[in-house]
Amino acid sequence: MEYSLALTFKTSQDAKVTLTIDNAKNDLTDEQVASIMDTIIEQNVFLTSKGNFIEKVSAVLTERKNTSYHI
Repeated sequence: MEYSLALTFKTSQDAKVTLTIDNAKNDLTDEQVASIMDTIIEQNVFLTSKGNFIEKVSAVLTERKNTSYHI
């Protein structure tokens, strides 16, 4: 299975921005996800047209299952 982690932040311009991380671990804890989101906010590592990240909004882990068909 493949997993992706979508991290959504509120910006200084009152917009929402989502970062999606492919191939995420599926055993991350709430504390680990909160910590990385806090680090992203504190370090201001992403430049966006919608302003700086100022607040955590949500984090969602999605599981993707691919099925190949023999045709």
